Formats: sequence, C-alpha cells, structure tokens
Amino acid sequence: MASRKSESEGLRTLSQAIEYRLGFSLNWTAEQFEESQSTGWSYFGPCVIIGCPGCEKHELHVWKNQASEWRWRLICAGCERRFRYGHLKTDGNRLLGWASREPIPRVPVSCSSDFFDQDLVVENIQQGSPILFESRESISEPVNDPVVDMLVGKGVKRLCHFTPAWRLNSIFEDGLLPHRDLKPGDRNDKYKTEGRIGHVRLTIEYPNLYLLDRFKGKGVRVLGDWELDDWELGDWVVILLDPVIVARPRTQFSDVNAATESGGRIRFGEEGVHAMYHSTVQPPNNKEVTRDDFPDFLRNCPTYLQAEVLVEGKIDVKHFLGIVTEDERVRRRVEQLVENHCG
Repeated sequence: MASRKSESEGLRTLSQAIEYRLGFSLNWTAEQFEESQSTGWSYFGPCVIIGCPGCEKHELHVWKNQASEWRWRLICAGCERRFRYGHLKTDGNRLLGWASREPIPRVPVSCSSDFFDQDLVVENIQQGSPILFESRESISEPVNDPVVDMLVGKGVKRLCHFTPAWRLNSIFEDGLLPHRDLKPGDRNDKYKTEGRIGHVRLTIEYPNLYLLDRFKGKGVRVLGDWELDDWELGDWVVILLDPVIVARPRTQFSDVNAATESGGRIRFGEEGVHAMYHSTVQPPNNKEVTRDDFPDFLRNCPTYLQAEVLVEGKIDVKHFLGIVTEDERVRRRVEQLVENHCG
C-alpha cells in the first residue's frame, strides 16, 4: 500500500533539517547532541491531526529515521520543543496511520456566498443558472450501475454534504462517518427519525439549505471533543462528492427530507430517483413544488431542494471532489488544512 510522501533530508543532520524546515534551532542537551548530529532522516511534513504533548497546538512536524522503524521525532512549531513517539501515548497509532496512509489527492477549495443563500439557489435552479466550482477529476473506479447511469444521464456531477468547519480535520482523517459512528457531541442532530443511523445523508448538486439554515440559526449546542481554535460557531462548509458512491448497496432516496413521515418517503434504486425528479413534489406542511412551471429548471436538480440521498457506511476522502466555503476567511483556513492533509 502507498504511504504518505516524505522527503529525504540527504546529508543534513536532524538539527540542520529542523532549522531548514522550520526556521529555528532547538536547545539540545548534552545527552541529545549525538541525536542532533545524526543523519538519515526523512521529513513527512506537518501532522495536524495530533496535538502537541506540550502546548496542545496542532503544529507538529514529523521526521523519521529509516534506520529504525520506531525512531520518530516530532517538533512543535508552536512551542519549539522536541518529542519522541513515546510521548504521544494514545496518539501513537494515529501517527502511524497518518504516515502509512495512501496520499490523498488535493481537494480544491472554493468560496461562494451564493451557494449558501437558499432563496438565490432556488431561483437559480428554477431559471436554469447553475453555480459551478473547480473540482478535481473522479478517481473512483468506473461502475456499471443503473442508478449511477440515471443520475449521470441527468447531468449530475456532484453530491453535497454540509458540516461545521472545525470537523474537517477529523473528516480528512476518518472520512465522512454515518450517524451511528459519530460521538454524541459530533452529531448535527440528536435523533434520526427515519432510522437510517448507518447512512450518511447527502443531497444532489446543492446543499439542503432549509436544514442548514435551521442548524445555523440554533447554533451548535455541543462541541463534543472538538476545539474551535480559530473557527467560529457559524463556520460551515459544503463537501462536494463523486456521484459514483450511490452505486453502493442499500443506497436510498427521498423526494423530500428523509426524516419526513419517519422515513416513509424513502425509496430504493430507480424508483427513488424517479420520485426525486417527478414533475410535482408535495413537501409536508408546505405548498406543492412543480418543476414544469419553470421551462429552464435545471434538469440535474431534484424537484425539491430538500430531496436526500442516503449512502450506507463511511465515505472515504478519495470521493471528495471539492469543498465550498461561505467567505474568504474560512476558505483560507480550509486551504491550509487541505494542504496539510493532502499530497
């Protein structure tokens, strides 16, 4: 299996490599002098998924000496201290998983306030004016699946999943997890009234802005184990995903929010896709939505913005096509996070 790309330090000593990469010198003790002058190191880059054992900042940079499988050195750019693998305690396995994981292709990050504006998105869909973004090419294996063929035939190029921005670190490490695999404090809502706790809820082409606006209006009640750092509670992002993932067994579709009627509107396969694109959809406690009233209605979009796709199991980062933020401040932070995780 491929592993994370590293760069040999060549003839540089560890002390020289740290100064070259990070721009400062460590205060080595006499006992550490031999280590500081050792060569044969490779630089693995910043490991943002692990906090520093000293200052708890996520600014650890990782070196490994190929002469010994366990000879890791981690240098914190925040507190300028040196740590060994043993200092990580329970995070040791996370470091090994991070270093051995196959590199993640770079995910483009875009910014568009329009993409988060419910009224504007609905108007654009009705008027046939798509909101487009840079996205990377699919790296998924081709599939022979009638549902994928239906969606691709309608021009569907992306699925959407919204999430608070501060969860991206974990998502890049673990993938998008279904409700049952999330810690209680990491869930957007406490209950899944449709009962599909083993599925990830997605939408087609545009996020479910009715639901996102409700979550943003409530704020986030529980942060779980997450730290906001420089994020703000109102920072949300939309992950764009490859439609090929609907080929998974037990993928389900709903022409409205999946929780409606306790999941009573959920269908499988081609029947479910047909329902999402029916000429008329009757949402609960709302007026009927008819796509035929708008001659230019985008053909790749379901009739109702809250229509959902439920994909069973974890969704790996390799299926991410892009990330969209609402403002430039968040985009810059997400760009840095992507740079740290990808490559």
